[in-house]
Amino acid sequence: MNHRSINCNRFGPQAKNGLALAIFIFSIVVGQMALITPLCAQSGSSNEYISMSTQGAGEDIRQVVKTIAKQANVNILCDRSVSGKVVFSLKDVYYETALQLIAKTNNLAVRKEGNTFIIGQAKNLAEGFDRNTTRNYKLNFAKPEDVQKTISEVYKSTTGTPLKVAVDKRINSIVVQGTKEQLDQISELVKQLDVKVHQVLIEAKIVEVSTTGLRHIGMNWGWGAGAYAEGKTSVGTGKIAAVTEAQAKNASSASYRPELNSLALGGQSDVFKLGDFFRGPMFFEATLNALETSGHGKTLTNPKIATLNGQKANIEVGRKIAYYTGGDQGAGEKDVGVKLVITPQINDEGWITAEIAPEVSFLEGYDAATGKLPLIGRRIANTVVRVKDGEEILIGGLIDEAGTSDSSRFPVLGNIPLLKTFFSSKKNDERTQQLIILVKPSIIPEQES
Repeated sequence: MNHRSINCNRFGPQAKNGLALAIFIFSIVVGQMALITPLCAQSGSSNEYISMSTQGAGEDIRQVVKTIAKQANVNILCDRSVSGKVVFSLKDVYYETALQLIAKTNNLAVRKEGNTFIIGQAKNLAEGFDRNTTRNYKLNFAKPEDVQKTISEVYKSTTGTPLKVAVDKRINSIVVQGTKEQLDQISELVKQLDVKVHQVLIEAKIVEVSTTGLRHIGMNWGWGAGAYAEGKTSVGTGKIAAVTEAQAKNASSASYRPELNSLALGGQSDVFKLGDFFRGPMFFEATLNALETSGHGKTLTNPKIATLNGQKANIEVGRKIAYYTGGDQGAGEKDVGVKLVITPQINDEGWITAEIAPEVSFLEGYDAATGKLPLIGRRIANTVVRVKDGEEILIGGLIDEAGTSDSSRFPVLGNIPLLKTFFSSKKNDERTQQLIILVKPSIIPEQES
């Protein structure tokens, strides 16, 4: 077989230029194929785990989705809003996970309808495919208001079809309207929220200890005119001396002389009338005060109350003070006594964290203006402690102290050394009230049903 050699020189310079152009075009095509090659399936007709990466400025997202669909042998449909380039590198990633990652990083959503995956804007997918469905969830342990609040908070920022949650207190349930996908997610959430919680028994001991003391020592001196000088007993204790002077034994209106009541005899139709002048009985009295008293009192209250884990328990021990409000408003009331608010929280290890807020209120007196409106004093504390099951918590230091000191003395003589002891008197009145609160939270064992 004869071989002929072709001499390119005989075609001239135009042939050389055409050959160079062909080589250039061929190199461009090969380069583009090199960029697309990583997006092709590596082996077999179906591979659910994707290994691919992009080069340079990235690849068109539609081309990437098409490659994944071909490699995993699944149906994928892109909405017309899907556009742009993506840069990624994936190795052995499940194809559905890869679709979700690519979609979420580009503000897109993936929806599965039958055996087809649809990628597009979440709002567009909701408007095109979502159909509202209503489902009722009956609760066994949780309050429907609490579950409603939790679901509304979780889904308030969710794009797509808005979720509606209503409460039915009659059967302790919630009614939810949304898409099937949303309702399926809520079903799992309701199972986690509607669980039996532990109960806590709160036992409180409220001890109120009061101490009073009165000391009255000294001499009281009195003088005057009137009924006390006629043999009637004067106010006071330990009277040691009483001296009276009687110039008129019967100082009454019957002893008056009527003819002296006016300038005219007869005493009627008088222009001027003058009464009788006389001096009544006079007295001087000295009283010895030597009194000392003391008192002790203790009040014990032992209320018990049970509450659910995380719920408040209120204990109030006291009384109501009624007072006149004036006009047609009737009587008002003020509560005084001890108020205890406890919120227990149990952890998985059996420890109890208790938030305790004791409040003590008492009547201090009445207002100076009317003397009818009560003045209420208050002592408030707030603490959070952690204790073991059945361990006591002590709250003390709620002390109320009051004291008065009065003194009286005889003029001049009450200021002379030595003699002032016999012409002065002192009175001291002290009162102390202390409140001690013991709180013991205990976990109530669950009974097997």
